[in-house]
Amino acid sequence: MREELREEATAAAATATPTFFQPEHRYAHSQWHFHCATVTAHPETGEQSAIGWLQISDGSWTTYAYSEAAWGDSWVDVTGQVTG
Repeated sequence: MREELREEATAAAATATPTFFQPEHRYAHSQWHFHCATVTAHPETGEQSAIGWLQISDGSWTTYAYSEAAWGDSWVDVTGQVTG
């Protein structure tokens, strides 16, 4: 089951229009910046979580995870842009 969930997450990541954070992409939302290091699925429910680095107000970075509920139109992929 775990391998099937991993394959589904990989297949979803290959779509032209992302429906969730993508590994090795950087996103901006309001004053927040999030660098997604990986996406994983809950071993029982299959709910996706994006794990990575969140830039906080003092400019430092801390580890953070976002669930599918956090994904939305307000996140902008800024990969390759200087975001601070």
